[in-house]
Amino acid sequence: MFKKLLVLGIGAVALTGCNSTDLELYNLMNEATEFDAYEFINKGSIEIIAGQDSASIGFEQTGYASQIDVLNSESTSIISIDYSNMLTSGIKQTQAEIDQAIEDGDMQTVEYLGHLMETFEEMQQLFEDMAETPLIMTQYIIDNVCYISTDYLTQMAKLTGEEFDMELADYIDYGDIFEGLSLEVVEELLNDFENTYSDLLATLLDVSAEGLTTKENDIFTVNLGTEEIVTICANLMDNVIYNLDMFNDMFALGVDNSEIIALQAEYNELKPQFVEMAKLFLNANLTLQYYNIDGVHYQYFDMYVGMNPLFNAGEVMGMQMTMTTEVFETQYRDLTLNGTVMSID
Repeated sequence: MFKKLLVLGIGAVALTGCNSTDLELYNLMNEATEFDAYEFINKGSIEIIAGQDSASIGFEQTGYASQIDVLNSESTSIISIDYSNMLTSGIKQTQAEIDQAIEDGDMQTVEYLGHLMETFEEMQQLFEDMAETPLIMTQYIIDNVCYISTDYLTQMAKLTGEEFDMELADYIDYGDIFEGLSLEVVEELLNDFENTYSDLLATLLDVSAEGLTTKENDIFTVNLGTEEIVTICANLMDNVIYNLDMFNDMFALGVDNSEIIALQAEYNELKPQFVEMAKLFLNANLTLQYYNIDGVHYQYFDMYVGMNPLFNAGEVMGMQMTMTTEVFETQYRDLTLNGTVMSID
């Protein structure tokens, strides 16, 4: 199953066309899915920006995995959470209101806002402590059973001053991720799904994006701007709306054909307006780079989605996500879980 689910940059495959560069990229990505045992390094961050306020999460994960008969893996994740700038505008606004209430002699409002400011300051201190204390988590999958360390729980409890009313084990057993099925059976089910719905998936993901994939010095790059992203999303929506009759027949939805025709007609009328509005209000870009050096597969992913500042009083409002991945084949090794275990039940 992992051979199919861990295609690096799988989302980019749906954005590529069928020229030689696209096929070369697709084949290179698939090489990593054939590794029986491999090591990986993931690093990334997600930042949400809302004017003066922002919040970010950074993560780094290193580990090993194998997929011979059963799924086994071990990884260590370091997660940094920075909410220290999330209350910036709230604190400034509250302080301005306090100053105005003092000037107006409104002591009742001053008292109320004073309590609110204390809450903000307590939260701000907690956020600053969290930003300075990365959370560490260790995860094992042994014979398809997932175990996650309790380190991060004790770290969070220490930051918030809370105490557990029970003694924690070293790891929590989250059970069989395949609910008792063997890896072979799971792969067979996945193959059956692909065979059953291959035509449907091909229709839904039939997006013309030729020319967006380039290759230079053995580095494949996909670049999308606002215009391309809106066009691709519109094409995906077309694939859904214009194939509603196929969905209706395949899943026996029982929708009358006249209703489908009416919906499609309404969609045709409104689509041009929505597309132009999206291009006007949206500010988005996506970059994917993929290459292989000495057997190591590298991927860089960078995406921003937000509102055009021109329509938000000049303030930035959006989300930035970046991620780098390295994967390389290695020798199989047995994994052993050392430590006490408690069930999630």
